[in-house]
Amino acid sequence: MFLKYGVMEVNDSARYIEYATNLSTGFYFDPHNFWYFGYALFIFMIRIVSKDYLALIVVQYFVSYLAVLSLYKTSLILFNDIRAALLTAACFSLFIEIPTWNSYILAESLFISCTCFSLYVLAIFFKHQSHIRLAVVCVMVLFTALIKPTGIAIAAATAIALLYNPIVNIRNGWVRFSVVVISVAMILAVANRMLLTFDVMENYQKGEVIYDVTTLPPDVQYEMLVVQPPCQLYVPDEKAQPITKIVSFILHHPVYWLRLFLTKLFFLLVHVRPFWSTGHNIFSLFFLLPSYYFLARGIQREGINIVAKVFILVYLAVHVVSVCTTSEDWDGRFLMPLLPVICLVSGREVVAQFSAFVTKRDHPH
Repeated sequence: MFLKYGVMEVNDSARYIEYATNLSTGFYFDPHNFWYFGYALFIFMIRIVSKDYLALIVVQYFVSYLAVLSLYKTSLILFNDIRAALLTAACFSLFIEIPTWNSYILAESLFISCTCFSLYVLAIFFKHQSHIRLAVVCVMVLFTALIKPTGIAIAAATAIALLYNPIVNIRNGWVRFSVVVISVAMILAVANRMLLTFDVMENYQKGEVIYDVTTLPPDVQYEMLVVQPPCQLYVPDEKAQPITKIVSFILHHPVYWLRLFLTKLFFLLVHVRPFWSTGHNIFSLFFLLPSYYFLARGIQREGINIVAKVFILVYLAVHVVSVCTTSEDWDGRFLMPLLPVICLVSGREVVAQFSAFVTKRDHPH
């Protein structure tokens, strides 16, 4: 991938580099770019050693390699099966778009890698709990959450996983309910703060599945990437909070919003585009559809701890809702952070089903 792409500087690269450069004068809060602070800090640290962008890309590839190893180790810790661990690492590596992002000066590479590291430290913590390991989990997850806005998914999933057993063990139902409500309210408050600099209503008014698709010249391959909005469209008060705007819009246009949401969901998870090559689309379908099947079967399997299941479901749900409530991207990069979790569960499930098949064949009733 490096020999093919080398160093890729694209549109969004400039603002990450600018934020990292400005950090040399001290920390400052940028209302929009703060939610990418982790990546800006990463760039800043690399630029202390070398200002050549090649150094940044080489480090991203090396960190990605460590991420594969950490995902392998996570599978070993959770399932104690070297076959599942090898298959997980192989699937993660062979989904060709993941290593591709290592060549880009974008947050994706570091975000994917740190998601793997977060899974690793969480697996260690839940196997052997201690205050030191809990501190490591909090630092790692907080850093990951600040690499991209969708990092709220790993923060929310980790918080709920850590609180699950304490909440379940609360005997008073009202106290338990209050803790759950407060936790959800805190997550929504953070999401609301993030959305202050994102114009979600513009997306809804245009019916864009992919950001800015309506700005391109009319083309048949873009038609399915736009959902026709209602003729008389309700527009919320500009001064209202982002979450309030979204909720009020949904209440006024539930069918339209649901169509828009589901169309984004389709393009996010199926990972095809009308303007991508046939080979690319076929590869996505052949890789992802079986992965989703084995993911669903794996979550149902009794061998996975209930806390792990809660983490997986919350992480996938929050990430998917975050993307589908806003907009999908041209290059499909928003799917990439889901793949470490998907590969982890589906890799183990493939091995489990294969083992069951071999056992049944060798010992028929």
